[in-house]
Amino acid sequence: MAPLPLGTVPHPTDAYNVTALLTAAKLVIVGLKPTPKTWYRRHRDEDDEQMGKGKFRAALAWFPSVVPPGAPPPAAARTNPAPAKKDGAATTPVLVYSWGSTLRLLLVSELKTLEKFTSQRTGKVTMVEVGRLVFEEKARWNARDIVHAIQWLNAKQILAVTASALEVYDVQTRALVEHVHFDPTLLLSPSIGHTINGAFSYSDATSDVAHSVRTYKGKIFLLGRDELQVGTLLTWADRILSFVESGDFLSAIDLTRSYYLGTAPGNKNGLPEDPLELRKVVGEKMRELMVASTRYAFSEDRMTDGTHLTPDGRGVDRTSLFENLVATCARACIALGDLEFLFEDLFQAYDDASIAPIYLEQFETFVLEHDVRAVDPRIAQRLIALHSANGSPGRAERVIWHIDPACLDIDQVV
Repeated sequence: MAPLPLGTVPHPTDAYNVTALLTAAKLVIVGLKPTPKTWYRRHRDEDDEQMGKGKFRAALAWFPSVVPPGAPPPAAARTNPAPAKKDGAATTPVLVYSWGSTLRLLLVSELKTLEKFTSQRTGKVTMVEVGRLVFEEKARWNARDIVHAIQWLNAKQILAVTASALEVYDVQTRALVEHVHFDPTLLLSPSIGHTINGAFSYSDATSDVAHSVRTYKGKIFLLGRDELQVGTLLTWADRILSFVESGDFLSAIDLTRSYYLGTAPGNKNGLPEDPLELRKVVGEKMRELMVASTRYAFSEDRMTDGTHLTPDGRGVDRTSLFENLVATCARACIALGDLEFLFEDLFQAYDDASIAPIYLEQFETFVLEHDVRAVDPRIAQRLIALHSANGSPGRAERVIWHIDPACLDIDQVV
């Protein structure tokens, strides 16, 4: 059983004191005000043969009406609920519930209609506005395993504790955004004591863990038999920072680029909802990382941080670091649509260190694959001259065919 809690903004459903009751076979939603009434009833439609181990498993959780982060402030405070009905920024109260491995979303709202009311004393007929609760089945999808407990992390993400893992789902896309292996039998079960007299089997008792899972302000609280675990989802910045702290700047740039392109795995917590604002924020971070990576790769500090040492004292060939730096920054600049850093700062760093051939060899790949056609004339000259000096006129000619003629030195090409 779970009552619909009050949200941060008023909602018409607050006046009904809505409560949901869920068993392994039926969902019932009642309103306690103005008079007790059953507003919604749904029976589980699976056959016993299809239920399997999830036959007796059910879980539910409400999410109230709130204003999502970044949305405009509510039109009125809770002391004046009437204007809030016009406030489109607030979310609609929603119930997530599960039977077995199947999860469902149920929206609840109020619908007002005009009804005729006849006075028993005077016989006068008047039109009265009457409200009633309406429910909308919003979505349905299956988890990877039987769901033992459900909690809302925020207005867009659900935490599901299954028989084998902790899973986080995006309620808009129903996509699994996080999956961590977890054994729910380690959580405290209020039914474990009833296994002594045979009222519950041990497997059923250890699955009764819904009361040991809670969320609050994005944090996850798990009550174990001898410990309390607290965790939270890593934001996009946390993931990038983990690579930076370990010195893996190139992986940090690649991950940032995937956030910029919208292909990053996992959740996108901490990022703006607006696509243009997201690209602005992530793009700035990607530029900062490219600058920091270049400074680190060519700094004297790197010679003393142990990354070039081996047990035998012979040292490590760091050629791959400089090769991958060019490729990683090239992919990032192409994604940004801005090659200035690639052609100016990065090339100058390689040229000053007298390893420009490493840069040119790596950059050539992007030219031949048609990723970059408008090449800085200075770099085009150096690339063609490199192949000419190495006695490879065929490679020089191939590069010429792939570069915009406006970027070529005609005298050098002839």
